Amino acid sequence: MANPTPNTTASRTSPSPETLALARTLWDRRKELLLSREDLAELSGVSRSMVRRIEQGDVFNPGLDNINRLLAVLGLTLEVSKRPGWKPAALIQEKADRKRATNSKAGDRGKG
Repeated sequence: MANPTPNTTASRTSPSPETLALARTLWDRRKELLLSREDLAELSGVSRSMVRRIEQGDVFNPGLDNINRLLAVLGLTLEVSKRPGWKPAALIQEKADRKRATNSKAGDRGKG
């Protein structure tokens, strides 16, 4: 079988690089374990068509439960960490600045 290729025409948006990386990891690991999509679907309880769509990056929201079921069967885990070099978006930064200013003013009032 050929490498998975994302089909963005059926998606509401183009898959993110992270989605495509997850799709590729699942596909690679399934192949490494010599499992068919049918095998993975049966073992995980995720439908074969959903497995295919996830592996191809062709699903808008596969659901965390589905991803965790697939990862468990494949002996993988999902890790969440801060992005290196991440900068807060302008709105988040403005809110944090306002909060700091409010806290600073409240602290100044308590000193007098």
